[in-house]
Amino acid sequence: MSILDSAFSSMFAKSEQRATSSIFEGFGSLVSFSNVHTPSKMKVRNALKISAVYNAVEQISNDLAKTPFGVFRDVNGSKERLRSHPADRLISLEPNYLMTPFVYKKLIGNSLLLRGNCLFKIYNDNRGFAASCEYIPWDDVIDVKLIKGELYYYIKGMKLPIMSNEVLHFKQFSLNGIVGIS
Repeated sequence: MSILDSAFSSMFAKSEQRATSSIFEGFGSLVSFSNVHTPSKMKVRNALKISAVYNAVEQISNDLAKTPFGVFRDVNGSKERLRSHPADRLISLEPNYLMTPFVYKKLIGNSLLLRGNCLFKIYNDNRGFAASCEYIPWDDVIDVKLIKGELYYYIKGMKLPIMSNEVLHFKQFSLNGIVGIS
């Protein structure tokens, strides 16, 4: 075995399956996506030590971060920006008090490129409108389950799962439409 073979063999080894258990087991149709992480032992920090990977992620995420985001509607075949929509303010001006829109979009790009998924928890104001969102590292996602037609996200450190209408889940390439792969 050459030096290169031994250096890259761990990158393509199969990962361990995560154990799944749920308070919802046995209640109707249940589909689990228990291995929601990339089946490679190559860690993100190790991948970023490779200059080509680092530079590619940096360039692509910077380009995404410079792209304007907003809420639009179709008006007779043309697009009209809805600046008064609460979600427009959230994604174009202030996702939360810690992030500028540039940082928010760059984080989406980084997470998509390195993990295949990006997840934000949405927090609503007292009127029920989206007021802010908090990044949830994809490494903290334990499982994603489809239960009676609803997706539930099980997150490390949270007692209850988060429903799909409470998150922004961006996916890269996906084989099932539920979770992305990188």
